[in-house]
Amino acid sequence: MVLVPMTNLARQALALGRLDQAEAAAGEAAAMAERLYPDGRSHYRLNALAALAGTRLAQGRDTEAAGLLLRLYTPPDALAQAPASTRDYAAELAAQLCRDGRFAAAPCAPAAR
Repeated sequence: MVLVPMTNLARQALALGRLDQAEAAAGEAAAMAERLYPDGRSHYRLNALAALAGTRLAQGRDTEAAGLLLRLYTPPDALAQAPASTRDYAAELAAQLCRDGRFAAAPCAPAAR
């Protein structure tokens, strides 16, 4: 399978509440993206990592989700150069993670945003 359809499958499965399917597709997409874009400068990589972070949030695995969200900032300018839809989804996930003090560490710390 190719990266973009796998990432889309993960997000669609997540939206439908099919966490097992979302986890499998997002995990595979993230691993594929890391192999294809080891320098971290592709929005396809960011989308795959964000899909996995969203899945981890839905599973209540906040620490793992936070780690994945932080990887969106490596290299530091990667997310800033991504399309608006990618930036918006990352911001939505961070807001979900940080809402109501659910997670106090980065990326919820002001310096991380």
